[in-house]
Amino acid sequence: RRKDLTFRVPSDLGETSPFGRWMAALGDRDVDAIEVVNEPNHQLWPQRDVHVAAAQMMATARAVLDSKHQTVVGPATADRNGSGPLDTDHLEFARALLDELDSIGFRPDERTAWSHHNYGDVEADSTERIAAAGALVRERWPDTPILVTETGARLTTIAREERLRDDVVVRRRQAELIARGYERLRTDPAGAGVAMVLQYLFITDMNYDSGLCELDGRPRPAYYAWAELPTVR
Repeated sequence: RRKDLTFRVPSDLGETSPFGRWMAALGDRDVDAIEVVNEPNHQLWPQRDVHVAAAQMMATARAVLDSKHQTVVGPATADRNGSGPLDTDHLEFARALLDELDSIGFRPDERTAWSHHNYGDVEADSTERIAAAGALVRERWPDTPILVTETGARLTTIAREERLRDDVVVRRRQAELIARGYERLRTDPAGAGVAMVLQYLFITDMNYDSGLCELDGRPRPAYYAWAELPTVR
């Protein structure tokens, strides 16, 4: 399998690079926070030393956004277990990234947030991964909020893992898993310290079937389950 060529790590991620100029352009918009990268331990290549690139992205974003007051959010870690040539275990990556950020002098402040993706726990009906990630981040950056910038449950994964063949049952199970996963984060029994949860997707994608609605926009049971969830401010 070959990674998408557009996900190759650029050779230059400094403040004057195309990446740095893009971050600066985003900073000119009326936004509160900017997530600087998506799933570097899964999407980017090569995976070897990808934590170095992610650390540079966060440092560059901090530098170019310093006068614009947006919160720098990263690294949007894919919650993958185990490492291979194409991806890196989420805890292994997080440890390496935190070490690299320390080594280049990046220190979290009130405009820094750690982001994590939470599909594995939702689909497995557990808190194992987010609890481990939260404990790791809190140990190193105790005052930094953790944002779950993607969560959800894929119909394909539910059907495969639970050996379900009835599409109606699969969709009802998706709704149940999403609600249960959110409630665990809201009540926080594992102490993960999550400050925000975002669902991915609203309208589903045929290649990543986690949406609250069908491709044609028809609501799924998960749409109504998500709409009824209590909010916390």
